[in-house]
Amino acid sequence: MPFDSNIQETFNFLFKHHPLPMWIYDLNTYEFLEVNNAAIKKYGYSRKQFLSMTIKDIRPEEDIPKLLNDLKQKRPVKQYSGIWRHRLKSGRIIYVEINSHIISYKGKKAALVIARDVTNEVSLTEKLEKLNKLYSFLSDVNQAIVRIKDRQKLFNKICKISFENANLLSWIGLLEDDKIKIVAYGGFTKSVIKNIIDLFQEDCYKKILKKLLRTKNIVVINDIDYKSNKQHIYNKLNIKSIAFIPIFVSEKLEGIVALHSTIINYFDSDERKLIKEMSLDISFALNYQRKELEKQKAEELFHLNAELYMNLFETSPVGILLEDTNGNIIDCNKTFSQIMGYSKDELLKMNVREFQPKNNVAQVEENIKKLLAGEIIDNEIVSLRKDKKPIWVHLVERKVKLPDGRTAILSIAEDITERKKTYELLQESEERFRSLYENSTIGLYRTTPDGQILLANKTLINMLGYDSFEELAKRNLQKEGFESHSDRKKFVDLIEKEGIIRGLESAWLRKDGTIIYVRESARAIKDSTGKTLYYDGTVEDITEIKKIHDELVEAKEKAESANRLKDAFIANISHEIRTPLNGILGMVSLIRESFENHVGKEEEQYFESIDNSSRRIIRTVDMILNYSRLHIGEFPIDKKVINITSIIKNLIMEFHSAAKIRNIALYFENRAGEVFLYVDEYSFTQTISNLIDNAIKYTKQGYVKVTLDKNENDEVIISVKDTGIGISKEYQKHIFEPYIQEEMGYGRAYDGVGLGLALVKKFVELNNAKINLETKKGAGTQFILNYGKAVTN
Repeated sequence: MPFDSNIQETFNFLFKHHPLPMWIYDLNTYEFLEVNNAAIKKYGYSRKQFLSMTIKDIRPEEDIPKLLNDLKQKRPVKQYSGIWRHRLKSGRIIYVEINSHIISYKGKKAALVIARDVTNEVSLTEKLEKLNKLYSFLSDVNQAIVRIKDRQKLFNKICKISFENANLLSWIGLLEDDKIKIVAYGGFTKSVIKNIIDLFQEDCYKKILKKLLRTKNIVVINDIDYKSNKQHIYNKLNIKSIAFIPIFVSEKLEGIVALHSTIINYFDSDERKLIKEMSLDISFALNYQRKELEKQKAEELFHLNAELYMNLFETSPVGILLEDTNGNIIDCNKTFSQIMGYSKDELLKMNVREFQPKNNVAQVEENIKKLLAGEIIDNEIVSLRKDKKPIWVHLVERKVKLPDGRTAILSIAEDITERKKTYELLQESEERFRSLYENSTIGLYRTTPDGQILLANKTLINMLGYDSFEELAKRNLQKEGFESHSDRKKFVDLIEKEGIIRGLESAWLRKDGTIIYVRESARAIKDSTGKTLYYDGTVEDITEIKKIHDELVEAKEKAESANRLKDAFIANISHEIRTPLNGILGMVSLIRESFENHVGKEEEQYFESIDNSSRRIIRTVDMILNYSRLHIGEFPIDKKVINITSIIKNLIMEFHSAAKIRNIALYFENRAGEVFLYVDEYSFTQTISNLIDNAIKYTKQGYVKVTLDKNENDEVIISVKDTGIGISKEYQKHIFEPYIQEEMGYGRAYDGVGLGLALVKKFVELNNAKINLETKKGAGTQFILNYGKAVTN
């Protein structure tokens, strides 16, 4: 049967060495029946531990009801079960994608399962969704900053945006006499806000204020420890993470924006950077509003009497400069001196051209001409401080008349270097996000509900066979689509109902008309009214992985068919061999008795040779039949309490003659007395018998010793030790495989079909025992059996 064996070996090899975790479980008891190496390595359990568990044992406790409900449903032969959470032995939770196929395994209705770890994909999708929300949130906040000039209205709008667009509960508080006064909030009730105000009277929250003042940076609590009596308000709202965002106006802590999420560790490094940018934007807006107000006052007061003008001139928070029509400085205030790093006396001896880099002097000449022509100039320029450090300055300039009638130029200057840095950081952050989007190894897209493609990364464009996004965007998913029309409708119906889709498999059409199989996950992005704006999704090409699954199933089906044919053959051939051999032995015995008086020493050897050869054939057939029954799970088991000491003694007596013929010692060393075990008597007896038989067969001189003992855990230990030929290191890994011997072929030195140790291994497993091997080529062998604790009789 070489063809059938090859099929079986192919399936076993594919199953055992497949890179993805695989297992087979009983559909009635949910017990694991077999697992491959990848599952053992991934989940951290040994093979024996796996086979003592059910599929419920690798699920988080809260997911088990859903699992049981899913298992009760009528299922097809092949099934994609979607994405589930699994628990590793270490306690870590991972996301896996499950494909299964109903099979018959060892006479049981079972399921073959392939599990693929998609934790990183899920995390990436959620990460992108979260970043998209935050970018959208920041964009709306920036628009509000530009449009809304009233501070209270701005605060109210920011809180509303954070709750409705980013699903973040929020409040904004102003600092008054070292106390927080909450002036706006979103997602909270008034009673909760009152409790939050009280929280800031406790030491742990006073420390937060001190840290904000000291670091001038956001403070994040990513896993709230509900120690305070008043923190129960956060517990009731299931709040897990909080970010406290400082608002600085003129270098002074003006207040706090607090964002709250129901997700643990929500504010990681990327989110913190984005939130910090929002902090800078809000601070800049308040600074700008204040300075605009002060600038407006400065311009109004400029036309008042000289005394009021001078007071304003000197106390203005923005720089004020007067220059003549040639650019020579006539006067400046203290703030302008601070901005440029010069003293007032030094400035009064300078020309404004000295502040400019050489390549910008011509622009100064052009601006003076425009100002003298009556234009008002409002622009941003780079100027050089006294220490030659470049700074960005916002200038508003106009022509004015001095009291003495001279024409002069009035400049109002504001240092905007920090604001520029903030915008650069925001642009850099956007570039990083764009790089992540474009370089992702999975396809990413954004589409409208009516099928218009808004975004697609390079991976998706290449996957579908297009040369550019512009070319891909000409297709409309609603009209043409990558899928069939029915698949697109199924996708839209599902995502509109659930809001999210994970692991949807379908066939997509490439540009050249060929079909690829993909797995798609997507989320519907909606506005505050619940209207869907667009779908963001990820796509993975799984064409090859489906092919692999089909090949495995086909190989499994062929292997099962080959096994059934092989088992039927072995059963038939065993019967056909045993029946005539028993007849031969009976007839030989009759002949021997009939001619007893005529049988000499030489004839006696003939009869013994016939008897030994026949019994060798029967023993070989018995071993093959037993192994076949064990292999298909049909070996009869009758466990009961037996006296193993007595059994071992009888076996020693039975093999005494065989050992004597080979001139080797055979003895039994009992260190445990009378020992009783709850085992199957036949398989136990065959285990010890086969080990003694092998030891005698492969020992030319010395001894074979059987030892009965107990270890430090009071477990029963049986060892069979010999001084025979030993086993090579290379062959040791094959020692328990069937039909294999270290020496193969007709010229081998020892008889047998290579099933003795394979049967021993199977018999040991039937009795839930363990077997270990200690050997060295040319120095003997010792098999050590552990049968667990004895039974008190």
